[in-house]
Amino acid sequence: MSRKVLIDEGQRQVVEVEQAAWWRFLWWSGTISVHVLVDQNREDYSMRFRQMSTGFMKKFEGYWRVEPFFVDEKTCFPFKPKTWAEYCSCTGGKGRIGSKVSLDQLIQPAIAPPPPISWYLSGIPAKTTEMLINDLLAEADRLKGGRDSEISEELRLLKDIGGHHHQLEQVPDIKERWKSHRRNRKLSRHRRKLLTEESSSS
Repeated sequence: MSRKVLIDEGQRQVVEVEQAAWWRFLWWSGTISVHVLVDQNREDYSMRFRQMSTGFMKKFEGYWRVEPFFVDEKTCFPFKPKTWAEYCSCTGGKGRIGSKVSLDQLIQPAIAPPPPISWYLSGIPAKTTEMLINDLLAEADRLKGGRDSEISEELRLLKDIGGHHHQLEQVPDIKERWKSHRRNRKLSRHRRKLLTEESSSS
């Protein structure tokens, strides 16, 4: 993996990144080199990326954005806060703030295979994105310090299933981490359901 900073203007940073990405098709698997340009905007918490050289993918580009999520927004009714300042004002500074992470991406393979192979390949980006979001959830929980014991326990079970008793975020090999995510997909859905139920009850 290589990382080269092209522009660093404080609030904006442009980085050229090249790394290996894991792939699997039926009983074949391996890695491909991904060369992307990443444009980060620290002011509005957004990031754009695009492929620099074509290869296996004809087009690979996207846009990440992190926005504040006002958890206790209902306490401000009928007023609807649009900024952190408005939210803090109407909740007396006690309102919880979460993060809403969105991803828009365009993926187009260099070669369009015929059905039924194309049907199978169309599901790969969705599965890959799901594994990426699971990595993001695991990292968020690690940074949070496991404040919620029930959520932390569910995450621990998610990481330990299938005889893997190591912490996913401590595994340096991305291939191993993604394999664990695929094996744990069912528990991941269960964990998200628990989070939804807890948010509804609080």
